[in-house]
Amino acid sequence: MKNIRLEGVAAVLAQSHKIVITNHTQPDGDAMGSALGMMHILQGMGKEAVVIVPNPYPNFLSHLPGNETVMVYSNGKKAADRRIAEADLIVHLDYNALSRSAEMAPALAEASAKKLMIDHHRDPEDWPDFLYSDTDMSSTCQMVYEFCEQFSLLGQLTKDSAECLYTGLVTDTGSFRFSTTTARTHQVAAALIDLGVEPHRSHELLFDSQPAARLKLLGTMLEQMELSADGTMCLLYL
Repeated sequence: MKNIRLEGVAAVLAQSHKIVITNHTQPDGDAMGSALGMMHILQGMGKEAVVIVPNPYPNFLSHLPGNETVMVYSNGKKAADRRIAEADLIVHLDYNALSRSAEMAPALAEASAKKLMIDHHRDPEDWPDFLYSDTDMSSTCQMVYEFCEQFSLLGQLTKDSAECLYTGLVTDTGSFRFSTTTARTHQVAAALIDLGVEPHRSHELLFDSQPAARLKLLGTMLEQMELSADGTMCLLYL
């Protein structure tokens, strides 16, 4: 299901200088990939763009280009509130309801900035000034790419933004295994690879570099594994 309301967004984007990019609480690969990917694109356009996330996100995403510039709302509310209040445009990525931004919600709701939502979850709320919603999309990262293509922004894509967007494609499609993976998803992935993404390196950083504590926890869980009598069911618990 598509819900697209983007008339006038190009003019607002051109006129906006201070832009805040946000995502949902407990940000995952698609949330951080789309946010940082969009940040690089907007900065390439000469915008003052910053990513503000509700709370900390997993360390396995810390390799994403631009990670060191991310503002974590729960670690500095006053500074984040100031950036939100000063923004000309707020881009809401990978979430469909203000409540999913947790403690950031009041500041976002009160902001005078224009608001753009890009998301692939069902039933988006109707408060954004501009909306790009498509539940058939594999990921918000793919939607950011499609948005750039629609508004002639593909020339702003760099290796850094491509690495961020590729991360969302990989994580939200289960490494291209889920049913939302389409031929178009692979075409977008190919375009990002042409920009310098190294798939093997991305997969290693996302899935193969695990801290010792996580491996020990996995081992504890596997030791407690139970099989049903007929061998058709496995129980794992912590």
